[in-house]
Amino acid sequence: MSACASGAEAIGYGIDMIKSGRADIVLACGTEAAIMELNSGAFAAMRAVSLRNDEPERASRPFDKGRDGFVLGEGAGIVVLESEAHAAARGARVYAVAAGPATANRAAPVLVDYGHNAAALHATGQLVTQVWEGAPTAAITLPGDRRDDLVAESAQAIAAWFGKVVMYEDDDPRGREPGEMRSMIVSALRQARPGVEIRHADGPDEALREAMALAAGGPVLFLYEKLDSARSALDLVGAIPWPEEDLMGELVPSPLAQDLTSALQLGDDDTESLPVVPLSEPESARPE
Repeated sequence: MSACASGAEAIGYGIDMIKSGRADIVLACGTEAAIMELNSGAFAAMRAVSLRNDEPERASRPFDKGRDGFVLGEGAGIVVLESEAHAAARGARVYAVAAGPATANRAAPVLVDYGHNAAALHATGQLVTQVWEGAPTAAITLPGDRRDDLVAESAQAIAAWFGKVVMYEDDDPRGREPGEMRSMIVSALRQARPGVEIRHADGPDEALREAMALAAGGPVLFLYEKLDSARSALDLVGAIPWPEEDLMGELVPSPLAQDLTSALQLGDDDTESLPVVPLSEPESARPE
């Protein structure tokens, strides 16, 4: 939910659909009908609305230095977005050119991974939950050339760690019927975690964007099939590489052997005086 930015977000989605070639023309719509007792009372209690009841014609003044709050209103708007070629072909009058959408939110860590087997996904899920705070979300696709049981195991591993999953199908089904992988993965996810929240997306771009919105600043696992597509999706959300020092702590290079002092270097005779410490077996490994 993007609240007051929903109309602008619709325009951003429309631009993305046109840029990615999924549409030539898009109707981007925004509507608001917020005048009701609950909303009015809540904003009044927050002291967010204007108090100029004696001057209603001057109450809504968002860019005035003397503004004292906003005024609830209702309305709707629709804009037609289309590619330059499509607009030229039909002789459309162009009112403006959209350079591209941009959104701002609390930065979310995105872990990009190609791991498509259950063991790797279990390890990754454990890493995500231990390193970062917040409910983790996954944007996933799984390859169609895996056996059905392996696909199910991978989906169940995802469900073990991620309560919210955004699914997308790779554009290469690898011999599968359209929708077959989606149905199989959903079934496995729900079997392992009946309450899992599942959403469907049209491609990696939309999947990553939707997952980040669901995560609301929490960690996101992004599984990909094609590296170029993954990079494109990351570019569209403005992702930047995570600073290596933040992940690993202060990186101190190991000293080279020739840089060690002679006191720390063992000679041929020194090894004979080193004590031998026997390894003890764990209690569970000892015979009765």
